[in-house]
Amino acid sequence: MCAGGGAGPLWEAESAAMGIPPTERRRRMLENITALRHLWTNDEAAFEGAFLRFSGITLERSRCAITCPIWLTTNAGRLANGQADAGGSRVALRRVERLRTAG
Repeated sequence: MCAGGGAGPLWEAESAAMGIPPTERRRRMLENITALRHLWTNDEAAFEGAFLRFSGITLERSRCAITCPIWLTTNAGRLANGQADAGGSRVALRRVERLRTAG
């Protein structure tokens, strides 16, 4: 999972095509992760975030797994220096650690 990243005309066009302001993309991604974890562990319980609101939902789950790992990716370093294998920014890597320990 990633929010996408970048700047300029392509970033603006991608955001416009999704109908989401570029400034909201990362916050929406983080809230979507929280909502998924809520659905995996709470039947029928209401969820209210900045972008999502729902209640009365039960997910059918496998008897083997209640949750699913969420893989995050970043290429912020590539955007900064033009290298595909540059790794992620410190901010993005801290976000991954925070989400890992929150789950």
